[in-house]
Amino acid sequence: MVGVETAYYQRGEALAFDVARHHAMTGYAGDALGWLRISFNRHEPYLIAIGFDPAFRPTREEPGFDELLAELGLPPGSQDRGVRAMVRGPVR
Repeated sequence: MVGVETAYYQRGEALAFDVARHHAMTGYAGDALGWLRISFNRHEPYLIAIGFDPAFRPTREEPGFDELLAELGLPPGSQDRGVRAMVRGPVR
């Protein structure tokens, strides 16, 4: 599946975020973080989902993940509060 999604990306038919998500779901957290960095540099809109998307749970342990959260304006550990914040508003 990762190969298919990567081919779509290379043809301009998928986002780097999509490739990152597939890498994360198949256990390649380091590769997922690299694709998330590409997604960040391309200003892809779905990147904000890394704060609460369960597919990225393994990626959250990677060095550099908290740095990426900070660059997005999200505090470290925000992934633990992301879904609650979406439902009830900001967590205080």
